[in-house]
Amino acid sequence: TSAKYVYYDALEKMSIMDNQATRETAKLNAYLLASHLDQRAFQKTAEGKPCTPYQLYENGLELRYEDAPEDDLTDAYFQSEDEPKLVAYHNTTAGDLSRSLELGGFPLPSLAVTRSDIPYTKFGDITLVGTETMGSPEYANVYSVDGYTVTVPKKDYPPIRRKGEDYFWKTFDASFDGFHPAERGSFSFEMQTQSSQNFFEKFLEAGPVQRYYLEKVKGVKLDYQYMEFQGVTEIDWNSTAGAYNLYNDPEYRQWAEHQYEKIAGEPRIKVGRKFQPYTLENVTKVMLKKKHTAVYESAVYGTHKTAAALSKRYRTMSTMRKDAEHLLPVEELDKREKVQEDLCEKFRHSVSEYYDKSLAN
Repeated sequence: TSAKYVYYDALEKMSIMDNQATRETAKLNAYLLASHLDQRAFQKTAEGKPCTPYQLYENGLELRYEDAPEDDLTDAYFQSEDEPKLVAYHNTTAGDLSRSLELGGFPLPSLAVTRSDIPYTKFGDITLVGTETMGSPEYANVYSVDGYTVTVPKKDYPPIRRKGEDYFWKTFDASFDGFHPAERGSFSFEMQTQSSQNFFEKFLEAGPVQRYYLEKVKGVKLDYQYMEFQGVTEIDWNSTAGAYNLYNDPEYRQWAEHQYEKIAGEPRIKVGRKFQPYTLENVTKVMLKKKHTAVYESAVYGTHKTAAALSKRYRTMSTMRKDAEHLLPVEELDKREKVQEDLCEKFRHSVSEYYDKSLAN
């Protein structure tokens, strides 16, 4: 598509630099630019002014619109004879987009196929628009509701060795100053006894690690807050850095993952009985081996998972278009889901008194 050429052209212009971090930022910026122009092209096409992402790009960031040549209409989101007009969306966040780019692509991305007149705003503030084949039953599994399909598996890491331990303390030891004295011992013990994956979560949330990132990497001057705990004065990290919300900060998470690789080693994934490198190909292999619907793990088997298990798989585009005439706006869907959730909760409550908790032990 022309969006692909926008991406490579923009990437080439933005990436003439030596610093790797800056090159990665340029890569992300180029991708976002191509995606943005892709959406704008679709929007203008829906308004009856067919154009392509590359035409918008050639006209500069002012985004002027011109009619596409007659032989180039296939590259625009232009469905002149088909009603209703359908679009395949994949919403994501900046952090997930960055991780996908680093991985080399999106492994089996979940798509929402809907009418062009129904906005789709869930699951992230960045919207990528798929090609026609990505949302077609001829090439993909398309279901009548959210299929609760398989999600991208987490990275696994090798056990932490002595060399990794030494790197951790050499890098982060000074950042423990001011925290409770038991913090160092707790970290040392868990680093040696927990699985590497579990310890990564502790590493990500740890006050000393976040402190290092803010002060050493970002150059932030922190205004420390303190509290008393068991007769010891220590840094109250939640009050000191709570406003930064680093756990959900994509830039921090990416930095933390790279740091953790220096401690534990390259990420991996279990393919069959063996661990393999965490690559796009291996991640996709693992996802393809799982069943298609109702596999998303949740605490209870609620209304969404029930609907996914009962969903209809489409076989033809004509059937999809016919059903698309009855699609509802998100607001109306939310109201109906609330009614279903209330009924489900009443049912759970009515049977809870008969639940024998001893069976769970």
